[in-house]
Amino acid sequence: MMVSIIIPLYNKEREISRTLDSVLAQSVSDFEIIVVDDGSKDKSAEIVRGYTDSRIRFIQKENGGVSSARNRGLKEAQGEWLLFLDGDDQLMPDALETFSKMQKKRPECKFFVGGQRNKRIRTTHTTQTNKVARTYSPYFSIWLNSFWPCPGDTLIHYSLPKKYGLFNEKISFFEDLEFFLRMAKCGDVVYTNKIVLRYNQEEGGLSLSKHSEENEMAYYIPTIQTQGLFNKALLYENLEFVINWWPKNSSQHAYYKALKSSYFKRYHAILHWLRQQLIRHNVI
Repeated sequence: MMVSIIIPLYNKEREISRTLDSVLAQSVSDFEIIVVDDGSKDKSAEIVRGYTDSRIRFIQKENGGVSSARNRGLKEAQGEWLLFLDGDDQLMPDALETFSKMQKKRPECKFFVGGQRNKRIRTTHTTQTNKVARTYSPYFSIWLNSFWPCPGDTLIHYSLPKKYGLFNEKISFFEDLEFFLRMAKCGDVVYTNKIVLRYNQEEGGLSLSKHSEENEMAYYIPTIQTQGLFNKALLYENLEFVINWWPKNSSQHAYYKALKSSYFKRYHAILHWLRQQLIRHNVI
């Protein structure tokens, strides 16, 4: 199973070695690493060039944002399988082996998700079973927190971006969520609770107060095509998150409050009621 691991890089001189070392330490070796430097101004490029492993391909481009860097990596990828990894996160030593075993069990599937250990918010997204599970209702399962697709814990077949589109280069925040929700249109996801990713984003890595609403996934909610109740539910919850994190006196906060009122109307009340019923009946 040839895997292309795509790493966007921007000013990660303190973390990129840790990330690359975690990939090179994998228990399987059939992979390539594509590092796309998005105009770093620190010593990131120098550090990557210091690696001599032939499986590492280093590409430099002008700064265009994380989505632009990932798309460049997609265009260069030679593997049948794709795994995106941020430049400050780490794969567990048996991450690719875990994905390989899942793929062999479910060779017809094109979307695989593992568990993650999140250092920043001290939570772990996992399933509630020790076995590999499968869902044909991925949006419902994500909404239930059965799994959470993100860079580093998600393996997809190269055909999915060809079918559902590349990363939206207008979006710089929660762009990965928007991308994976589109990939989930395949309707068939296999997932496990086994930890494959150590998510290391430090405080300050994502600042909701230092970018405009035009860079935010929620800004594009009116234009995002949704299929089904729970796909829309995930968009709503992303919007709720953004509203809660924007400074209360900001124009951005007001914009998103207005978007919630106009786009979702009474929808949020229905979702909160439904979640309470599922909890009451021990579904979640």
